This record gives sequence, structure tokens and C-alpha cells, in this order.
Amino acid sequence: MSIPLHRFMRMNLFAIVMVIVVVLSACSDDDSDSGDEQADRPATSTPTITPSPTATIEPSPSPQPTEVAANEADRCTAIVQNAYDITAAACDDTAVDQVCYGNAAVTAQPADLDFDETGDIVDLASLQGLRLSSMDTTTEQWGISLMRIRANLPDEAAEHYVELLLFGDVEIETEPEGTSSGASGATQAFYFRTGVDDRPCAAAPDSGILVQTPKGVGEITLLVNEVTIDLGSTAYLQSQPNAAMTISVVEGQATVTAAGASANVPAGNRVQVPTDATGQAAAPPGPVEPYTPTALQPLPVRLLTQPVVIAGTQPPGQVDAVIGLGNAETILVAEGDFADEGTDQFTFAAQAGQAVYFEITERPEECCEIEWQLVGETGDREFSAYLSRDQEVTIPQAGTYTISLNAVEDFTGEYAFQIHNIPASDDFPLEIGVETRAAADGSGQIEAIGARDIYQFEGTAGQRLYFERLSDTPGCCDIEWRLLAPDGTRVFQQYFISDAEITLPIAGDYTLVLDGVGTYTGDYRFQTYDIPPAENFDLLVNPPGVQEDTPVNTGSLESIGARDILSFQGAAGTRLRFENLSDTPTCCDIEWTLLGPQGSRVFSAYLSAAQEVTLPANGAYTLMIDGVGTYTGDYQLRVYEAGTDEESEIELGEGTEFEAALLEDIIGEIEDPGGSDSYTFEATAGQSLYFEITQPTETCCEITWTLSDSEDDVVFDTWFSSDQELTLETSGTYTLRLSGNDNFSGGYGFRIHGVPSAQNFAIDPGDTVAPDEPDTGAGDLEAIGAQDVYTFTVDPGQAIYLEALEGPERCCPAEWILRAPDG
Repeated sequence: MSIPLHRFMRMNLFAIVMVIVVVLSACSDDDSDSGDEQADRPATSTPTITPSPTATIEPSPSPQPTEVAANEADRCTAIVQNAYDITAAACDDTAVDQVCYGNAAVTAQPADLDFDETGDIVDLASLQGLRLSSMDTTTEQWGISLMRIRANLPDEAAEHYVELLLFGDVEIETEPEGTSSGASGATQAFYFRTGVDDRPCAAAPDSGILVQTPKGVGEITLLVNEVTIDLGSTAYLQSQPNAAMTISVVEGQATVTAAGASANVPAGNRVQVPTDATGQAAAPPGPVEPYTPTALQPLPVRLLTQPVVIAGTQPPGQVDAVIGLGNAETILVAEGDFADEGTDQFTFAAQAGQAVYFEITERPEECCEIEWQLVGETGDREFSAYLSRDQEVTIPQAGTYTISLNAVEDFTGEYAFQIHNIPASDDFPLEIGVETRAAADGSGQIEAIGARDIYQFEGTAGQRLYFERLSDTPGCCDIEWRLLAPDGTRVFQQYFISDAEITLPIAGDYTLVLDGVGTYTGDYRFQTYDIPPAENFDLLVNPPGVQEDTPVNTGSLESIGARDILSFQGAAGTRLRFENLSDTPTCCDIEWTLLGPQGSRVFSAYLSAAQEVTLPANGAYTLMIDGVGTYTGDYQLRVYEAGTDEESEIELGEGTEFEAALLEDIIGEIEDPGGSDSYTFEATAGQSLYFEITQPTETCCEITWTLSDSEDDVVFDTWFSSDQELTLETSGTYTLRLSGNDNFSGGYGFRIHGVPSAQNFAIDPGDTVAPDEPDTGAGDLEAIGAQDVYTFTVDPGQAIYLEALEGPERCCPAEWILRAPDG
């Protein structure tokens, strides 16, 4: 059936709706059937067809029918190949949301659109309709057009697009955004009809539309003629009113839904949906059935951005290798040289469940100059990526697999890769407390690329274990080890570069897995230790004051991962000091953690750093002493009451502002290491204060100063090395506490200033700001922390220049900030 385009554009009820709605239903990995980048097609010179010279009629025998048929077939083949070459060159620069005039003849609407000859490219938004001609071997015309559509792909897929390739007897009309039935305003709608069974020779495809989804976005959803198609990869669409719409999945897979019923269509198969007089779905999808590969062999997939192997059309050829289960050897060594544009293919047969490793042994200097993909007999891609990273695949089903390599753009050069058969995993029992190392039974060694060793042991809930790595590998990431619980949950997973200390969550059989990463092979060693239960002791807390004979707490961590628990009763508000007297080899061999009555953490740090804390509540406290890594040895610590701070009261003055002159410098002294002084003052909400250090310590980190409000919420807490400026949020009593570190004793000094309210001035562009200009107080920061605010009005887009005419002698005592009307 053929409908004139002018009539087709007036008959909305007779239109077939094709709405593209992108739904992100899966996010494929880089190396799945989707990738990250689009490969531009190489530009070539535009081929031309030279008309045959007019033959002189001479009396001769009439040609036989077979000779005429052969000549027509050759002529048809030449038209097809020439049309492909012309389109590839003409449409190479087509951008997203544009349509390209490929091969003649294509007629566009509106008629005044500059879209009249090969190579014309227009924005899709300006297009109303297209009509492509079926092949005419007499005029050598055969319409081809290419569309690249952004649709509503996610922002992170900005470089991707959905590609539609139209060829032969196709009529299509674009619809304004948001007007299609059931479509969102962000989608693009199409009405279309195609011819069927109209190819004039074996080299030409039947008229239709190829749709290819972009790499890196999983599946997208198409709404076509009230038929929903969830497509991942490439499909071939044809449709006729009062007949059927045919969806053939060339590569990947699709789910087709119509009239409330769905059909899953794998690559190499097709499904038909009956259509009514308007071309829309009239019934559920029919049965899924294999398509005839020879019928789809001529499809112009070479014009699509992503390389495609049409399911069922791989050349039978020679099977280069056969993979057998558990056979640890290199099964195929392949190499090639791209001297010209083209595709290299290698095939091998494999069994279901076989793990295969693809190792690149020679690659281009740049990452993206060769693409390779692995495709099974059904057309499903097992991976598709640039030839820059090795691949590992578990074969889903038995059969012959094809590796295709394509040069990107004009790349020429050599490549090589090997396929390795990954052997079945080796299983061993794990004996706690015994070193695992290379042995005759295969334990302790990754013998082949991709090999895996599995160790099993029985554990109990709450059991603590330490996994110590005893050997190094050449690289940081050559082996990965992970522990799986009886229910399959992961207890730990990391590279074989660090130890692991864990507590088993449940009772049962545990599995320790060691995997070779990449092409690594070699030996490894490790040992697992059973960590004994923690030992419990009473913690001795001494009264205030430290003497030479003040008792200390001593203990020993006898085994790897050991823990001692020291308990004591504490009262809320008591201030305690915890001092380390141990002589460990490094700063970080022991960790101590203090837990409160409800299990809340009071502090947690390495034992090398003394701690001074105020107990938050009454009750039982627990101090845990843990060896870090494989450390074992003795420790000593002393705990005593730090006593109360020396407190002083500061009078700031009344109101929200006060004069700095009312305050003298506050001079203090930390008499004993670890001591502290406290100062209290009354203040009101909204009051701005500046805390100035007037007598600093010799180094930056000898005193900390902490300001807390009446609810003990911390306002600031930092080293006594930088001034602080703030505006108080609440009224009440504030406490400023200065604490010396473990080794510091000495003096300090500071002053608290009241910060005056900001002064506001109005200026115009061109005005000069100077002392008392434009008003009294301008151009002068009279007090510490003072702020002057200048406002002016400008028009949108107006350029202004702020020139500093005079400033302070030092480089950075003041700053200026320009804020827009919205802040």
C-alpha cells in the first residue's frame, strides 16, 4: 500500500505513531553490550555512478533470460553499494537532533526547507515529514536518510543518541512535541509507513527502518503504533496498515508489548503485531519465531554508528579454537594488521559455564582506535569495548562465538590478543592457625590466568579471626581475597595487600576466595589466627595530682588481635586524664577506646596520644585496649582525676555592643602539662565578638581553646593559633576553656572585642569612596571586626570595574565581597 505524502500528512487517523520515550531500565558496565563513547564513521570521498555509454544496435542474437537477470542483478548491486558509500560520506557530520539527506531521492516537508540534495543536514525540529523513494534501477534512485535523536536520554549521556536509518519506500512525518497520544512533551513522535517485500535484488534490503540504541544506557523504551518496545541494541522495523507491524531483533534483545500482552524477543527472532486501518496495534503480539537470516543479510548496518553483527548471519568459516572445561591453557593466539578499513573476525566454540579470559598482547598507542566485541550465535553481545582493556567472560550457552575487531576512523596498525581458558576453581580446607603456602595440591598458588582458589572452614557466631598476609606480589592489585558467610553475604573483600580482622556474624561453613587479577600468576602465603576472648580487668583511677609513685595500670596483649577490657565506675562531670606510659615500637601499635554507660564512645585513638575528658554520665565505663595489626606486647597507662579548671569571670558589658577599651588583655598560665583554665561571661543573642590572641604560644598546637554555650554546645574548638570572629546565636552564660597538651606548660594572652554593627552607605557607579565620603564613617574601619556596606544599582548586563585606590599597608587585613540582589 502506498499513500501520497500530501495525503498522508492530512490524515492523522490514518497515521502510524512512533514515539520514542527513553527509560533508563539498566545501567550496563563499560564492557557489557553498552560502552561509553561513540566512534565516528570515517569520512570518504563521495562516490559517483558513471552512466553506461549508449550502445549501438547491431543485428545480433537476442540475449538469453539468464543473461538479462544477471545484468540486472549486477546493476542493482552497484546501486546499493554506491548508495551506501554516498550516505556514509554525506552523513558523517550529522549531529544530535538532526536529519541527513543520504541518497536520492528524498522529499521533505515543508517544501521550502533547505533539504534538496545529498549531504543536506537540517535540525529535526524544522522537519515536518519525509518521503523516500523505493529503488528504481532505471533511474538509479533509492532513498536513504539518517536521523540522530537526543530524545530524553539522561544528562550524563550527553554524547549519546538514538539512531534511525530510513531506506527504501518509507514515509515519515514528525509531530510537534507534546501532541502525541500518551507521550510526554519531552519526547519526539513519528508517523510512518514502509513498503514490504520490495527489494529488487539479493543485495538490496526490503524497505524499513533500523533503530539502534546508544552504548552505555542499557535498554530504552520505544512506543511505536501503540506497541511498546523495550530495546537494548538494534532492531529492524516494518509496518503496513491492515496487516502487521514486524519487529526483528538484529542484535541484543527486546520485549514487545501490545494490547496488554508481552513477548520477549531474543536476537535472531521476530514478532508480528496485527495492525488496524490506522496502522496501530489491533491485537497482542503473535508468536516469537526465528527470522530468515538471508532476508536480513543485506540490511545497511554498516551505516550505523556502532558495529553490528546480524544474528544468524555470521559466516560459518573455520572454527579457530575449541574450549574444553577445566583446560588451563591458551586456546587461541590471534593477531592482525589493519591496513585498510574493515573488520577482522575470529571464532571459537565453547561450552556453557566456561570462563574465558581475553588478554590484549599488542594494542594501539591510543585507547580508542580499535573496537572489539564478542557475539554468540544468538547475536547477544557478551562484551563490546575499545581494544584497551582485557576482558573476562563466562560463556552463557554452548555454541560458536565470534570476536569482531573494527578499526576506528582511519586507524591502521597491528594488534594481537590471546584467549585463555580459565580453569575450574581449586577447593581446599582451611586450618586455623596453620600457614597456607604453595604446596603440591595446588594451594597457595595462582597457576593460570584467572585461576581461583577456594578455602572453607567452619566458624561460630561471634568468633574473632585475624587474616594475616605473609607474602607480597609484584603489584598492589594482583590478587583479591574475600570471605563469604554461610548465607553468601560478604564479610570482607579487598586486595591482597592488607590484613583483615573480622568477627563472624553467624555459625556455619565459611568460604575464603582468592582470585588472580588480570594476567597474574604466582604463589602467595597467609595465615589465619583465632583471636582469644577479651580479658577483663578493673581500671585503677587515681585522685588528682601526679607523683612519682602514683600507681599505673599494666597489661599485656599476648596474641595477635588480643583485646583487654578495663572497667571503672564514673560520675557525671568528673574530669579524667588518660596518659600512656608504654614504649611501643611505633605510634600506632595499640588503640584505646573509652565507652560510656550506654555504649556511647567518649574517645577512640592510638595509645600514643594522651586523652583528657569530662565524663558525660554516671555509671560503668569500659576502656578497651586493642593491638593493631599483628602487634603483641606489654602496655602501661596512668589514669587520674584532672581536678577542676581554674575559672575566671569576664565582664563584657551590657547590650549588643561594648567598647573594646573596657577590657584589658587577659593573661593566663597553664601551670601543669595537660592543665586547663576556664573563663565565663554573659552574652546576648546577636552579639558579635572577636577573640584576638595577644600572647601566642611558641608553636601552633600547644593549647586548644573551646567556646561552649549555656547548653554545652560547642561554638568553636580549635588550636590557640588563629583569631576567631562570630555572632552568638543564643543568650546566656558562655564558657571559654583553654587546655594545654601533654607536654605544654606556660603562659598565654587574649582579648575579646565587641564588634560594632555594620555601617550602610548608598553610592552610584562613578562615586569615589574615601574617609567620610560619601558620608561620615565611610572609608574607615574604626574597630576590630568592623564592616562597611555599600549598595548601588546597575542595569542587567552592565559592566562595572571596582578600583582599589588606597588600602592597608599589609596585604590581607581586610577583604571586600560583592553580592548580587539575590544574595
